[in-house]
Amino acid sequence: MRKPFFASLIILFFLSACGTSATPTPTQVPPTQAPPPTAVPPTAIAASPTTSDITPTAAGPCTDAASFVADVTIPDYTHMDLHEAFTKTWRVKNTGTCPWDGNYAAVYASGDKLGGPNTIPLTNTAPGATIDISANFTAPSTDGTYKVFYHLQNSKNIAMAVDDGAAIWAIITVGKTVVYPSPTPAPTSSTANTTPGAGGTAACVAQANTGFVSQMLVLVNTARTTNGLPALTLNNQLSSAAQSHSVDMACSGALSHTGTDGSSPASRIAAAGYTASVTRENIYAQPPQYGGNPQSAMDWWMNDQIHREAILNAQVTQIGIGYAYYAKSPLGGYFTLDLAAP
Repeated sequence: MRKPFFASLIILFFLSACGTSATPTPTQVPPTQAPPPTAVPPTAIAASPTTSDITPTAAGPCTDAASFVADVTIPDYTHMDLHEAFTKTWRVKNTGTCPWDGNYAAVYASGDKLGGPNTIPLTNTAPGATIDISANFTAPSTDGTYKVFYHLQNSKNIAMAVDDGAAIWAIITVGKTVVYPSPTPAPTSSTANTTPGAGGTAACVAQANTGFVSQMLVLVNTARTTNGLPALTLNNQLSSAAQSHSVDMACSGALSHTGTDGSSPASRIAAAGYTASVTRENIYAQPPQYGGNPQSAMDWWMNDQIHREAILNAQVTQIGIGYAYYAKSPLGGYFTLDLAAP
């Protein structure tokens, strides 16, 4: 029906990904489009087109219908701090034959209200045109995953079909760490990294992606040189630690800086044989079919202060990059950046 779900994270802090060699504070991240079955609105109404008396034709009344186009902001499973304010924007297409005007609206239907509005009036939108619908929300004060659903209603307050359903929604995760139910382990590919991360299950076969690793190195170093910092050197020991953690997250279904064996970024880097004077770690997760690629991970990190500071840390000189994909994992593909200096 719509959206991807997306992930990325923090370390030793509160959001997804970066940190120091001190005791880390786990975290989780994001994805988007076509959420899992559990994201179907519990009170969704029948998904059949509705009719309207606006601009009827000789053949009869026009029809109201919509299609989800994109999450302009806050893709599904974006990670938030406790009490964090955010603006969600959906892009929707008018796929019916009735023009929309200010008598049409997005109306709260179900789920966690998140302090959002009851009604969001729409603006004039001709058949075949798109509209951006925005609402302000606030993350709750308790860790967890939260979902809010809105119906699109016509001038008669009748909800219209949205693709094959009846709602648009926002899904966020909140808190220091979010652990998803562990997937049932099963091999997924013969061209895979079969080494489970610390505490990971040996039955899980997670795929590596050398192309993603190469792209990420270019993106990180471009960001650094653009900001007047030297490029980082790819280090095999750091890469081993990063890849091990990405596999562990993919196989366990946990997006966190803490490994399933209780390891921290610093302890994993040390276990890989690297003696560090400073360490930072960024993590991110999002299904590749919904845009979970190096560029989306980098965009998320660079738009978050903690992650950005890790990438642009003047003390680090070397980097390790890990990526693992497991089809049965909640977020699909998991990135790890381990940045350090000897």
